Amino acid sequence: VLAEKGHDLLQQALRQVAQEILSPPPRTPDRQEVNRLLQSWAPGRLYWPRLEAPFRRLLVELPDDREEAEEGEPVYGRRWVPEWRRLVTDAARESFQEVAAGLENSLRSLKAVARIQGSFQARIIKELLTGGET
Repeated sequence: VLAEKGHDLLQQALRQVAQEILSPPPRTPDRQEVNRLLQSWAPGRLYWPRLEAPFRRLLVELPDDREEAEEGEPVYGRRWVPEWRRLVTDAARESFQEVAAGLENSLRSLKAVARIQGSFQARIIKELLTGGET
């Protein structure tokens, strides 16, 4: 679920970048053009491979990451879940940066990335790293 949330946040941010590149505010870009541009960037092909090996490790290590709560009930993941949150956050951040680095060096592209990147960073920290909701 957390990895899917990271992918969704990445997609949303890059969709905003695409919209601003194709038609800066206040104009509204054509939805099909935005979708084509977003598909050409293929953020999922950058994002998911970054998480494949760490996810396998999480599955192996999680059963041993066990403590007992005060009531004697087992609690899993106190060590590995925060690490997984950090890895998902890093994967989203790095994928965004990789797409941004591959954009043309036009003023419009640079401005679009600059406008969106800060809010994207804040959202992934809040929603992935700290586990908050918007």
